[in-house]
Amino acid sequence: MGDAAYPLLPGLMVPVRDNGHLTQAQVRYNALHSAARAVVERCFGRLKGKFRRLKSLGVTRTDYSSVIIETCIVLHNICLDDEFDESSSVDDVADDDVDCDSTDQSAPADHRRADKAKLKRDRIMNAL
Repeated sequence: MGDAAYPLLPGLMVPVRDNGHLTQAQVRYNALHSAARAVVERCFGRLKGKFRRLKSLGVTRTDYSSVIIETCIVLHNICLDDEFDESSSVDDVADDDVDCDSTDQSAPADHRRADKAKLKRDRIMNAL
């Protein structure tokens, strides 16, 4: 989940641009997207509060960064399990793949990816 500064990609949902002519579904999607991003930001804040090293990793190899972050997340989840903190449970949401047959395969890869991302966001928006 990204903010409006990021491009819409199949693996990165962003809000619908507000050009002053949003449909009710788009307005609802944007509101729910914003609320979900706030939850994610709070989770990042909580994780950084517990593992202060995450504020500045200072590693020379970038592949170590993801290992450190994943390790902190696993340790955080173990701590939650040990504390039986039910308020922090997360529901799994299935991520159905968008059918790429509706996109023009002769178009450049960036356009196909953008089309796939738009279809995915539209499907999410219409399901809300």
